[in-house]
Amino acid sequence: MRHSWRGVLSALLALSLAVPACAAPVDGETAAARKEDLEFLYQTLERAHPDLFANTPEETFLARKAELTEHLDTASDVEFLFGLQSLAALVGDSHTSVKVADSVVDQLNAYPMVLSWRDGHWYLTTVPAEEQDLLGAEVTAIGGRSMAEVVETFGRVLSADNPVKLRRQYRQVCNVADYYAYLGLAKAGEPLALTLADGKTVSIAPMPYLSLGEAEIVQLGAD
Repeated sequence: MRHSWRGVLSALLALSLAVPACAAPVDGETAAARKEDLEFLYQTLERAHPDLFANTPEETFLARKAELTEHLDTASDVEFLFGLQSLAALVGDSHTSVKVADSVVDQLNAYPMVLSWRDGHWYLTTVPAEEQDLLGAEVTAIGGRSMAEVVETFGRVLSADNPVKLRRQYRQVCNVADYYAYLGLAKAGEPLALTLADGKTVSIAPMPYLSLGEAEIVQLGAD
């Protein structure tokens, strides 16, 4: 049955620790504000998180922080936010993460699809109405990489302390195109290549996140 996206993705970007991301254009003032955000996040983690370096050495945190600092004046708002998320993800704690600010959500792109985990496999449970034949198809790879590798790669920006939590986190953002581009799993603005269990490769094109509400979709199990 056809539906709009309204109400389908209500939990898409529900993360916990709020650190504001700055808006473009990136000038000296914006870069300075981003540096303050980065320092605030790191100092908050050091102050508030017990045994912060239990899962990742302090040297790794500092190296990632330095890398983000180098790109404060060149990163897009989305890239800067994902960078903050990647720093929080080093904690290895499902309860410590960075919230996506509304100003950044407005800039995101998404694929009109949802992948769901069932019995050790990933399936398309929401697809564009014109691709309804794909509904229920098992996806074994994205961009030529196995689903296990894709989920593991998302662990660079998603906070999780176990594989089950990471899969759940991935499911929530599995259609956000900007994550795939940031992580090198797809090219920005280009369709996402999905390999199905029968060996067939299909593509789903991205669209502005705010336009998902107007997209016609079909959902597995919908009345």
